[in-house]
Amino acid sequence: GGVKKASLREYGKYPVIANALTNGGILGYYQDEYRVKAPAVTITGRGEVGVAVARDCNFTPVVRLLSLKSPYNHIFIANAINQRPAVFESTGVPQLTVPKLQSYILPIASLEEQIKIADYFRKLDGMIRAKEAEIATLKQAKAGAMVSMFPQKGETAPRVRFKGFDEPWEIIELAKTAKFSKGFGYSKADLRPDGIPLFLYGRLYTKYNPFIEEIDTYSFEISDMVLSKGGEVVMPSSGETPEDIAVASAILTEGIILSGGLNVIFPNTNIDSSFLALSLTYGDAHYQLAKKAQGKSVVHLYNKDIAELQMLFPSLAEQQKIAAFFRNLDRQIEAQTQILERLKRVKAACLDLMFV
Repeated sequence: GGVKKASLREYGKYPVIANALTNGGILGYYQDEYRVKAPAVTITGRGEVGVAVARDCNFTPVVRLLSLKSPYNHIFIANAINQRPAVFESTGVPQLTVPKLQSYILPIASLEEQIKIADYFRKLDGMIRAKEAEIATLKQAKAGAMVSMFPQKGETAPRVRFKGFDEPWEIIELAKTAKFSKGFGYSKADLRPDGIPLFLYGRLYTKYNPFIEEIDTYSFEISDMVLSKGGEVVMPSSGETPEDIAVASAILTEGIILSGGLNVIFPNTNIDSSFLALSLTYGDAHYQLAKKAQGKSVVHLYNKDIAELQMLFPSLAEQQKIAAFFRNLDRQIEAQTQILERLKRVKAACLDLMFV
């Protein structure tokens, strides 16, 4: 059915759920009405077809979202549906219809066993949701700190500083405090299961991290290869958009191959490489570089453009304090992400064992 826009609220009693996975599919809320009484199951009929979700409160399904009520435990049924391949109509846009859903054959345990299995997955899903929320909170804290701890466009000082630091930030042309070079050679075709750690420029888009201490991609030695000494900052020399290209990573470990397609910056001893990478990515320098990027279908960024930057720098001690703060935040996010991935693997393994 359609959405009653006049009745839809941002907050309310009964969720209005669409055929989507983001935010649990919730579009908003009705205050005084619903179509399906919980417990029930919803199943996506379009897009990522066949994803079932157990629903514990009364709701209204809209926009091709299927709903299912049965005498069996709703959490058990939702997990059983998710363990089987979706069967959908193949004419035009793939979609799961009510007749196709009715054709599903599911393994059904005794009611007592259904309840035990459902309770287990309810607790496990709760742990996964809590961990996802914790990671989201950390990422929001990082995003907010990036804006407040680096001078933004038109600002000459950050809005938030660590206690004990009150000296003004100094404007320095990057050419006067760094040297510049390029990476050399290598592409995806040169990747190997093991060998010398290799940093390909595409990593700045696909697996961006401002602090590079180790690499999980490897290759072999070639003549004229560029090996890191630790302390370099790298930026892509080409990309799809000006915003994509204005990002930087600090290479904190020696012995990593720096591929072609990378601009390589060697900051002087008065500049912390981790701070420089953060400032190039999240500070006013990001917007300066985005304006300098040249090209249409493919944009390019040259060392000359980076060298001309007028950047604000605090004392080395404050740079190191800021960099350490964000490195610690990133480590927390990574640690919690690893726990989340383990929880998801546990759930997947249990689903395989419990639903034959």
